[in-house]
Amino acid sequence: YPEYGKDGSKLSYWAIDFGVMSGTSNAYAGTTQTSCGPGWSRSDTNNFSATAIGVSRSEQTGNNESKIYSLNGFWGKHAHNYSNTLTATGYQENKSSWGISPFYQQNWEHIGVGVGFTAGDFSQITFEDNLSPSHSKNLSIYPAFSLRAGRLQEVFFEYRFANQFPTPYPALIHQFSVGGSVGKHGGVFRIGTGSNAGFFLAPSFTFGNHFTIETFASFGSGIIFKNSGADDFSNNMLMINARYKLGQKEKR
Repeated sequence: YPEYGKDGSKLSYWAIDFGVMSGTSNAYAGTTQTSCGPGWSRSDTNNFSATAIGVSRSEQTGNNESKIYSLNGFWGKHAHNYSNTLTATGYQENKSSWGISPFYQQNWEHIGVGVGFTAGDFSQITFEDNLSPSHSKNLSIYPAFSLRAGRLQEVFFEYRFANQFPTPYPALIHQFSVGGSVGKHGGVFRIGTGSNAGFFLAPSFTFGNHFTIETFASFGSGIIFKNSGADDFSNNMLMINARYKLGQKEKR
């Protein structure tokens, strides 16, 4: 989130980001043995991690208005295991993933809009359908956007689609959150829900004029599995991002 100047001044600066992410997203279904026959079980487990670096340019264009250009790159792993004792089927996948994500964000005082995409070799966790037992599909390009309503300095509501650093893949395509300003220099605290995040906390903390730590922690089933037919879920994600601002200029 951008930092704005005071007393009518306008800030511009570069930022370098380094982040790591780790998580699991698992679904289970089944029955125990009864007088009608033997029980069965079905499990779909996903374990994933990623590392990312990024660079961005923020330019304040007016009072509480700015534009941000960013380019991020990530690489990681996604292990997907499926088993079904009822149909005696199962498989294991261990995939490497990578992606490059350009993004443009335009901020006005009461609204913000961002657009971009990710290109590379990565995956997305989806709910189970009648055609395939898989909860994962491979992607080579995917859109991204965000929409904010409300003032960044007070309380705002935000929706993000495939937009998260270090990366939203494979488990955080949708985000709905409410947030507010924390301290100085662009610090923000968000709470919300998402694709494989029943509830998440995403605070960021600033240290001096240049250094920011952004965190994201989630747990719970999330919105993606509501219609999947699974009986139990186990999902969690943790992300940490370190940001350093440099080349800051202030104009009046």
